[in-house]
Amino acid sequence: MAKPINIAIRTDASANIGSGHLMRTLALADELRARGANCIFICRECPDFLQGMVRTHGHKLTMFTESTTIWNEIDDAVQTMALCGSDSTTWMIVDHYQLSASWEATIRAHVPRLMVIDDLANRVHVCDLLMNQNLGRSTVDYADLVPEYCSVLLGPSYALLRPQFSEVRERSKANRKHRNPRNILISLGGTDPVNATCAVLGALRYATLPEDSRLHIVLGENSPFRNEVELKCLELPWPTTISLGVSDMAALMAEADIAISAGGSTLWELFCAGVPTIAIKTADNQGHSCRAIAQAGAAYVVDAVTELPAALPLLLRDLLEPRILARMQDAAARITDGLGCTRVADVITQTFAHSAPTILRTMRAEDLDQVRHWRNHPDVKRYMHNPYEIGAEEHAQWFERCWHDPSQHLLIAEEAGSPIGFVRFACIDQQSAEWGFYKVPGAPAGSGTRMGRVALNYAFDSLALESVRATVLSTNQRSLRFHRNLGFRDLPTKSAQSINHFTISREEWLNGNRL
Repeated sequence: MAKPINIAIRTDASANIGSGHLMRTLALADELRARGANCIFICRECPDFLQGMVRTHGHKLTMFTESTTIWNEIDDAVQTMALCGSDSTTWMIVDHYQLSASWEATIRAHVPRLMVIDDLANRVHVCDLLMNQNLGRSTVDYADLVPEYCSVLLGPSYALLRPQFSEVRERSKANRKHRNPRNILISLGGTDPVNATCAVLGALRYATLPEDSRLHIVLGENSPFRNEVELKCLELPWPTTISLGVSDMAALMAEADIAISAGGSTLWELFCAGVPTIAIKTADNQGHSCRAIAQAGAAYVVDAVTELPAALPLLLRDLLEPRILARMQDAAARITDGLGCTRVADVITQTFAHSAPTILRTMRAEDLDQVRHWRNHPDVKRYMHNPYEIGAEEHAQWFERCWHDPSQHLLIAEEAGSPIGFVRFACIDQQSAEWGFYKVPGAPAGSGTRMGRVALNYAFDSLALESVRATVLSTNQRSLRFHRNLGFRDLPTKSAQSINHFTISREEWLNGNRL
């Protein structure tokens, strides 16, 4: 990197806010620092031990000096700019539920690029890049919430995890295949403000576990419930260990057979390590992601702490079944591979280098004429299964049908705000879809491959598909090579047919050619 990137990160951590926002931005900052970037954290609230952690990782940290009971976003933005030195800041990253579009607009007027890390999809943003690492979100959720020029990164493939988790991934999965489940990890967040840990321990009294079971409880460095947790442990019949402020969580997860976790960002760490998990929704904003996780079979979900006494013993009984345990491990490991920091850092550094990332957005009615023009171009239509000219009325009727059909996903691929192609996924069922696409005539060389990679990420992350299929005319040699280079497998076809059939699975994509 010829010129260093100066990145300011605005986030907070406290007993009420939790430590998740700071920890995931710290993981991203570490990756950016490894690429030569200079990172400074700007916080209004942050416990001393977390301040020390940030500085130990080699980053600057500046705390707001003025404490006042009267707080507003504009003052926060002005102070943030003063503390980070906005004249030299090339990126501002904000991860904060209390800072909204007013704050972002104020910042955006003074820094070249702004990134928002979001979990909620419930408010408007003024930013250049938005990332939501939760499962089950799609570009439709942000269609009216971000500017047209904003790049949107969605799904757990972008989960901001420290590299230790991807490093233990294979060892962790292998460990569980050669032993009976006995090690149970309990981790309810760095602050656990609702004291879910004690609720779990109380519910475990009614559970039937193997006699040689062991419990390992992880608490935050300054947990206010430590004494209460210790007393609860004395009531349990199994050996129990309590660890405070764990620095190598990946190693603990690699040794765990089952985990009981809050429904926040710790889940992505557990899934990367392939740990079968019971997730407890401890905050309202975890609801959407928890539902998607349960639907994907990656974890059992308890909807409220109050449901633990009835639900936890039954769920643990199920998880102790080897068949269920193995199935959940595989489903969890498919959710994320732990390389999210690498992918997000790629986008940040490429954008700084004026190499715009490829993004997908939902096709809109105002795109109709342009898409029809592309479709009717001689270089495109000659490779269509129906290579005739599409009229305006027919095209509009097709769009109307697709718009109201939840199995159809029509997308425009863009780079630096300019369209490079069209992508369509037609879901066959909940697990598979047929895709089709074409590059905009005259789009830059290589843009088709970039579009294809981003589209497959979207299929397996946002749509949570298990496989994507394609049919290609045998005369379209370029498309045949394209699919094979992306990792698609040829399917058997009758020799008399002039169509080639392809497929690629989620696992093949994750382990092969994805970004």
